[in-house]
Order: sequence, then C-alpha cells, then structure tokens
Amino acid sequence: MELRQSIAWHIGQKFFREEYYWEAHEVWESVWMKLEETSSERALVKSLIQLTNAGLKGKMGRDKAQMRLLDLAKLECPNFTNREIMDISLAGWWKFYTQASRAVPL
Repeated sequence: MELRQSIAWHIGQKFFREEYYWEAHEVWESVWMKLEETSSERALVKSLIQLTNAGLKGKMGRDKAQMRLLDLAKLECPNFTNREIMDISLAGWWKFYTQASRAVPL
C-alpha cells in the first residue's frame, strides 16, 4: 500500500482540518519518516508538518513563530508542476497554508 492511501495520512488531514495541529503533526511525522529522503512526497509532508506547527503557534498567540513556520513551509513546499503529490494539489496545499495562517488563540 502506498503511504498516500494509509490511515495515518488521512487521519493527519482530518486532524489538521479540525485544528488538532499537534495530533496532525504526530501522525504525519510517522508518514514523513517512511518516505524517500529526496522525494517530492517527503518535501510535501515536511511542509505540511511545518504548517501544523504554524497553526499550533497561531493558536498559542505566538505570531512571530507562526510567521517563521509559515515561511519555512513555503520553502519546503515541493514543485507541483501541474500534478498532485499524495493526492494533494498546489491549490490544496494553499488551503492548508491559509488555514494555518488564520489560526488564532482560543
């Protein structure tokens, strides 16, 4: 089974969408560790992990840390070149980014 079809990959997305950023980070880290080091899939998951951290920092009211992590996520974002990576398009990646950038303290 490919990792894009794994329960961990999909549960991480669900956690992220529901703003359980710490949980998404933990689940996605297990996916990230199994991906080939130089792959676009690994770069994608790493960028999403950065976004989970940014979302968490936003909820904690740590604006500077949130902005730094958003910048790191953009740097890690792979080149999609009109394709999906692990069933995520560039537009889909930007949805994750937008959500993380709007995370605010409870």
